[in-house]
Amino acid sequence: MRAFNSLICRALWMMCIVATPTLAHAQSFTNTTAGAINDSTFCAGGTNANGNGVVNDLERTFSVSGLTAVTDLNVALVAAHTWRGDMDVRLESPLGTEVQLIDVDTTGAGNQDNYNIELSDENLEDVNTGSHATANDTNPPYYEFYVRPDNLLSAFDGEDPNGTWTLKVCDDYTGENGNF
Repeated sequence: MRAFNSLICRALWMMCIVATPTLAHAQSFTNTTAGAINDSTFCAGGTNANGNGVVNDLERTFSVSGLTAVTDLNVALVAAHTWRGDMDVRLESPLGTEVQLIDVDTTGAGNQDNYNIELSDENLEDVNTGSHATANDTNPPYYEFYVRPDNLLSAFDGEDPNGTWTLKVCDDYTGENGNF
């Protein structure tokens, strides 16, 4: 799936769905709508001053049609944030399956800025660890760091990908700001 990283585009997040056993039939979908990731997009139960149990996710959606069952799925993300470890990122399929791609970091490894990543189950480094643990530049080339999500994208394997997918982002702490 790394062939998609050679795309020079202004996409802020991209999802690649392989709906057949060969990469030749992979499809990519993007959403370039910017949005703030800050105290107004707090996580329920988080330590945010607004964290009153109500989720106020930043949501980005896109529609998929004309594909068969998912056999592999990768998600690429570019987000500027002053403390990326505060971010919680989840993906929900049209069938309602939700996978937490990036969990709020409590180890301190996510105490850097920004994400410029491709998340894939096949990548060796976990998100917020290894060489990726340094701050990421949010300028091209996009999706320059290859990491494995906190929870496996294979949870979507076998699902019908057609319909609306939703990427949900929230910020767990106050005082940090970012953009999707």
